[in-house]
Amino acid sequence: MRILHITPRYWPAYGGAEAMMHTIAEWTASNSDNQVDLWTTDADEIDAIWFPGLRKFDLLEEIHNNVHIRRFKTTPFLMNNLFINKAVRYLLVHNPIPFLRILGTPPTCFEMWMQIFNPNLPKYDVVRVQTMPYFSLMYIARAIARKTGAKFYIHSSTHLGTDKSDPLYKKYFDPVGRQFYRDADKIFVHTDAERRAIQRFMKEGGMEVTDEKFEKVGVGIDVGKVISGDGEEFRKKYSVTEPIVFTIAAKVQEKGVLTLVKAMEKLWKIGVKAKLVLVGSSTLKFEEFWKKQSEMVKANTINLDSPSDQEKFNVLSAGDVFSMVSKSDALGIVYLEAWANKKPVIGGNIEAIGEVISDGKDGYLVNFDDVEGLANRIEELLNNQDLREQMGKAGYAKLIKEYTWERVFQILDKYFNSK
Repeated sequence: MRILHITPRYWPAYGGAEAMMHTIAEWTASNSDNQVDLWTTDADEIDAIWFPGLRKFDLLEEIHNNVHIRRFKTTPFLMNNLFINKAVRYLLVHNPIPFLRILGTPPTCFEMWMQIFNPNLPKYDVVRVQTMPYFSLMYIARAIARKTGAKFYIHSSTHLGTDKSDPLYKKYFDPVGRQFYRDADKIFVHTDAERRAIQRFMKEGGMEVTDEKFEKVGVGIDVGKVISGDGEEFRKKYSVTEPIVFTIAAKVQEKGVLTLVKAMEKLWKIGVKAKLVLVGSSTLKFEEFWKKQSEMVKANTINLDSPSDQEKFNVLSAGDVFSMVSKSDALGIVYLEAWANKKPVIGGNIEAIGEVISDGKDGYLVNFDDVEGLANRIEELLNNQDLREQMGKAGYAKLIKEYTWERVFQILDKYFNSK
């Protein structure tokens, strides 16, 4: 088969969606009968998808583990000027014409758009695109599939937010996206909650999408790799003797990182002894937030920006309580990574995550941006080692049963491997 994957960012860019695409792309390429191309942007850090002047990859084309990777520039020519970039995207995204709105959604990869008109495109069998709400990539993927006669697959990873009034929900469920769900040959989702949300969204637009169009795939992790961390090495390196509360997530409000900092500040003020470890890609908004934090907060926090895999695994081994009270996750790979290390998790009390975390059994669910509620749950877990161990073991058992790459690959095999 000839397969094309399209994604906003790709290895070695840091993040859960990036790790998932990396694993699935290389799995499809492990079949010697497959030829695998991957189109992505040159963005390294998250904000580089939108803004010029941020960290990008210089190498635009390479073959890695049999995956032919092409990176397209996100801010070419005049778009490399921040004022022009923002102005152009604003005018397009707020345009009443659907096509122009799609064109204005990041990433702005003009050269990737031009591939639609390339007369020398390979005859693809499958075009798979990840993820919503990057409507420009969805449009390109559908156009390439139509031109080459390929199957058009969406790996949605749709974030549901807290409710329909949430700006995050409105971003992912923009009416211009309905056409892509309508035209997809298959929609891969992480949870039943994600499927139901898409079906409700389509029905509101007068379109029915049956259960048969969906495939619940979920996600997996490499348990042996994830548990290879050295917690003692991490504690020694940073001179940590107290319990560790940690998160592994992009440093944005939607992932609950700012709320976690505020919750820990409340606990430090009442004398709770714990170290906070933040692991993940920084953002412009987080940098602004961090500058305003007190010396007490900074002194009790280890702030790691996109560390190596090994250092992330060391944190997972060293940590005591994992927290990511997020409204911006379709499933949350990092919950699984924490469970692999038998750590209790605290997640966001939203429909999709409620399908992953069993509240009170393998972790806790806390309402998004509830500083008081999060502080209380963290304090409860820090004060009860037996409860931490019980929840961690329950999470590990669920992981081994439900979230392995072997299971994911078995589901996807019929879509990406010729018989």
